Amino acid sequence: MIEKELQRVDKTAMKSLEQKDVLFLYLQSSKRNTSMLVLKKPKTESSIRRVFIPATVAHQLKAWKREQERAKEALGG
Repeated sequence: MIEKELQRVDKTAMKSLEQKDVLFLYLQSSKRNTSMLVLKKPKTESSIRRVFIPATVAHQLKAWKREQERAKEALGG
C-alpha cells in the first residue's frame, strides 16, 4: 500500500504548516525556487492506494533495499 505522497509545496505555505504530516524534506536545487519537494502523508484515508506490481519488480526492489541497508551499515548513518 502507498501511504506516502511526493508533493511540491510552496515555501511560504510550508512555513505556516509547521511541517505537519511531512515525513521528509528534499534538498532544494536553488534558493530562488518558490516551492520545495516534500514526502508527506496523504490528506485523507481515501488517498491511500494499493499499487500492484509484477513479482519480478518487487524482488528487484527488495534486493535494492537490502543493498542500501548494507551500505548504510558499512558507511554509517
